[in-house]
Amino acid sequence: MQRIRDNIPYVVNPSDTTRYIFYNQEDLISQVVRDYTPMQTHNLSARGGNDKTNFLISLGYYGKQGTFKVGPDRLDRYNLRLNLGTQLTKHLSLDSRIAYTLQQQQSPSVGTDGGGLVYQVYRLRTRYPIFTPEGRLNGGAGSSANNTYALLREGGYNNIDRNFFDGVFTFTAANFVKGLKLKAVLGQQYRFGARELFSRTVELWGRFTPIFYLNNPNSFSRTNELYDLALGKTSFTSWQVTSGKTTVLKG
Repeated sequence: MQRIRDNIPYVVNPSDTTRYIFYNQEDLISQVVRDYTPMQTHNLSARGGNDKTNFLISLGYYGKQGTFKVGPDRLDRYNLRLNLGTQLTKHLSLDSRIAYTLQQQQSPSVGTDGGGLVYQVYRLRTRYPIFTPEGRLNGGAGSSANNTYALLREGGYNNIDRNFFDGVFTFTAANFVKGLKLKAVLGQQYRFGARELFSRTVELWGRFTPIFYLNNPNSFSRTNELYDLALGKTSFTSWQVTSGKTTVLKG
């Protein structure tokens, strides 16, 4: 306690000179977690037409930065919508409504729920600083709150791209016979997703050499998924590489 009062952050461990004894007095949460998460939204639309054709087109963007100050942690979403109505002939018309969304999510390779990154930084011990005196990621703690920073900065990523397509086409035949109107509607929805999960091994250091490892061994996986809502059918392809071994799954 006296060393903490004297503002001494560390000393060399007399029992093992390859390690330090730390007396961290820095706030780890403020180094990892944002005070606020910025968000932005932009929209642009245009409409027009004449007596036979009309259209509406709109573009949208939504972006939100995540909770963490370091590492991959944000969401971006892009929207496109097109409505087009056309009077083909005196009796025939076509109405088209098409929408497309691309959603890109970037997140750490380690989860944030349960015993994940949020739990680590708020609940585990904070005696150990993020860096050693040499400026390397600190491994003297084993499992500790400082590991959150290491996993965010160097532990890889879990990125998901999702594509949403919705289309509705309405074909109308009217007044071939007085008072009679016929409609044919075709609708289709597709959902396509691709996930890349890379768990990179992180070296945590003692005084001279790495003494603890996170995400060991390295692993990388990619999963593609296509869902046809009209058919109610899902297909996926997944492959994973761990320490030079490749596994492929299909469904």
